[in-house]
Amino acid sequence: MKRRNLILSVLLVAALAYCANQQYAEQQARADADAVAARLQERKAATGAYPASLAEIGFDAQALKDKWRLSYRLENGKPFLFYSAQNNWLVAWHYDFTSRSWRSQD
Repeated sequence: MKRRNLILSVLLVAALAYCANQQYAEQQARADADAVAARLQERKAATGAYPASLAEIGFDAQALKDKWRLSYRLENGKPFLFYSAQNNWLVAWHYDFTSRSWRSQD
């Protein structure tokens, strides 16, 4: 009985640690994505146009893609910024540059 309780306790702690880690990763991904969105908005306000790449505003696009699956592109002057949710890779967060808010798409 004691062994079973110990195993269940360890499994519960592991599950809680996993959930906490996923929540932390989601917060960090959003913080980085918010920083990118803010810098994109600043560039648009300063120059009247969005940059062609994240490198133009000081971000390493490949590092953000590897870390958070964050992606930015500019098509016909229209920006697209999105990243995958950390707790559900089937959901992507897309930035709406008009409302300056994130919207989930699954």
